[in-house]
Amino acid sequence: MKLRRNRWVLSLLVWVIAAPVFGDVYEVCDSFTFDSDTRKCLEAVRGKQFDDKVLPVCAAMTFDSDKLSCLKAVADRFFVSSTEVRICGEQTFASDKLTCLKNANTTPFTADQLTLDKVKRAVSSALRAIRRHEYREARYVLEDLLQAINEVP
Repeated sequence: MKLRRNRWVLSLLVWVIAAPVFGDVYEVCDSFTFDSDTRKCLEAVRGKQFDDKVLPVCAAMTFDSDKLSCLKAVADRFFVSSTEVRICGEQTFASDKLTCLKNANTTPFTADQLTLDKVKRAVSSALRAIRRHEYREARYVLEDLLQAINEVP
């Protein structure tokens, strides 16, 4: 009976960790059209923290250059208001969205904002990269996770 319960718990844990979750900065980079742009994106986001509320705004931009500009603009910033982020995302043009995000009320990102949810997304993203044989991307994701964990007091 105990073995069966342990298998169930282990299966549940594997399922939770491997479940795809949108909102990962590496997924935004992965959506780029060209491999060279994806590499530029991965280099730009490496070691940075991103607020989950704003990633869909960056991901929804049409052009890879706009997505990259958006990610650079929101890196290491924690957005106070979800409503403000939503309003920025509803702007018509990418330049207006970027201006709105740059002027939005934010606080610096702190290490204590690392949550189990972020850990699950990072591990999930690394597993997807490994399945695609993109080992460098998986390494970047795991190194960033390790760095974030090491910063927690």
